[in-house]
Amino acid sequence: MKKVFGILRNNWKKSIFFGSVGAYGVKFGLRKKEENDLMKVRCQEASLMGQITKESPTRITVILNPAADSGKARSKYEDYCAPLLHLAGVKVSVIRTEGMGQAKEIMKIMSDADAVLIAGGDGTLMETITGLLRRKDANSYAKSIVLGVLPVGKDNKMAKTLFHDHSGNDVDLMSSATMSVLNKLFRPMDVIEIANMDEEDEKKLYGLRSFHIGAFRDVHERKEKFWLFGSLKNLFAYVFSYSTSQKEINWDLNGVIQYSETEELVKEVSNFKQKKTEVAESPKSTARWLLSFFTGSSIGKASETREITFKRIRQWILLPVYQGLELFVSTENEVDKLEAKETNHMLKLRLGPKSLNFLDFVHEGWSREKNNSYTEDLYSNYVTKAVTFNAGKMKRDDSGVKFSLDNESIELRGGLEISILPNKVLMFCSKNNHFDYVIDNDNGKTKIMNKKKWMQSSMGPSLSSPSKLI
Repeated sequence: MKKVFGILRNNWKKSIFFGSVGAYGVKFGLRKKEENDLMKVRCQEASLMGQITKESPTRITVILNPAADSGKARSKYEDYCAPLLHLAGVKVSVIRTEGMGQAKEIMKIMSDADAVLIAGGDGTLMETITGLLRRKDANSYAKSIVLGVLPVGKDNKMAKTLFHDHSGNDVDLMSSATMSVLNKLFRPMDVIEIANMDEEDEKKLYGLRSFHIGAFRDVHERKEKFWLFGSLKNLFAYVFSYSTSQKEINWDLNGVIQYSETEELVKEVSNFKQKKTEVAESPKSTARWLLSFFTGSSIGKASETREITFKRIRQWILLPVYQGLELFVSTENEVDKLEAKETNHMLKLRLGPKSLNFLDFVHEGWSREKNNSYTEDLYSNYVTKAVTFNAGKMKRDDSGVKFSLDNESIELRGGLEISILPNKVLMFCSKNNHFDYVIDNDNGKTKIMNKKKWMQSSMGPSLSSPSKLI
């Protein structure tokens, strides 16, 4: 034994190196064993579901962004998500995106899907929801389809919110998100709408969590440039960015901001639309889908209907002219964990201070990167209940200025109107935050239950031009 200690002492550098490698190897092996054991259990559960006789197999479309997480997204999906879907007897159609913005175009032509799963990060999810809500039939189609997120990307904040209890381990998070699809657990989600006041409606953007513009956002986007500092890159990004020119960092946002705490929708029917028309029975109708999906029942012919437009009536509250370095608007989805109940359908606004000295700026930025939290004392202007914000032009010259919607960088073009759309989409979630809810249809309010019974229709995903996208 003394001889062994003597060898280790005389070769202490090699001993430390090989000891560290050995410790890492043991830790890696234990983690892999834990992941394999978890996947074994999940595969057994999915296999049992697949043994249940179904009149029609469930069909799901997966929008896969293979470039997410530096090209690792495809292997993650194939290793931890796809096996569970196939074992459960699900018919899966995978569409791989080939560039930025393609998820929007895919959703514009999607039809008759039981569910659409987004295999990527927060950016792919934002694009998919934007494509869904830009459709001409968005109001009806968004109620007839359930979205799911398979967190195989780098930034998966929305997935960690929906599956908070499983967010400590990537494999647990990915497999739990997949199992929620098989268990038919979902909930309605509010959507944040970004409209450019200088452009047409079809240019609107949609997200689930937040809108962010200003100095802290800009530095967060630049942090990868400091990769040379390793684990301290987040700190040095704020250290070296403090003296950066105005062209790269927005230190002086300014503009007029107003908000509304209430919104009333007033029905308006044009004269040429007042004549009622018969609606023929269709297997693709929203009412038929809802009844078969949630209750297993069937319907006859749809009742007479007519097209109605709505005019939004708001009472605006004007804030003092803003000058500062940050503007942040968030939905109630911007939390670590969702509660198993309906939200209040409100937006929150944080207006940053006019300026910060070097130490305060670096400390606040480093704290946000490390703890994913902000210092409330910095924000004197704080609005907690609003349905719409109207922000005029925030920069005299907004060329090159960017904002983030759900962490996705977008170029600013003029003034913006930011609104909340309550319960706009349905999304799969964990059993700890799913709940029974009420949904509006043509016949009034109907209680919709999260029953463990998939729709009995044979409808499946289809694309008008699939050969161009796969």
